Amino acid sequence: MEDVGGHSLIENPFEGLTKGEMFRRVADAIGVDSASGYLSSTNSCSHTDARFVGVTGASCGVCFGCLVRRAAFLAAGIPDKTTYLVDDKAGRFEGFVKQKSIVEPMRDFADRGIRARDVMVMSLPSGYAAQDALALSQRGVEELRSLFA
Repeated sequence: MEDVGGHSLIENPFEGLTKGEMFRRVADAIGVDSASGYLSSTNSCSHTDARFVGVTGASCGVCFGCLVRRAAFLAAGIPDKTTYLVDDKAGRFEGFVKQKSIVEPMRDFADRGIRARDVMVMSLPSGYAAQDALALSQRGVEELRSLFA
């Protein structure tokens, strides 16, 4: 940023929170019902190409973004009203969902968990303690485990 003349300090006040912890804060601030409606209307899906299979306004439910999102709703105790293609009872999107799914690798990751050596190879911001990154990552993995329980 400095190379193009930009100068500013960017801070993320939520850097120490999991997505589920952030969702819980929303629910605490506006109530569970309002949080459910508001958060369910947002998008975390990494597959914007769903429109090519004739879908708009729906999330796949099986990509990294969707799995973390679904785990966050569970961890926060907020009903998830998101429309997920994986839940289509008619099976119209079965091929698309199967192609995009990372459910099994994510389940394996959640089962294995995060270890200190995993954090040691991360590129952390200066001043961000490895022990804080480990604790945050472990809480995030716990949220994922709840999805696969």
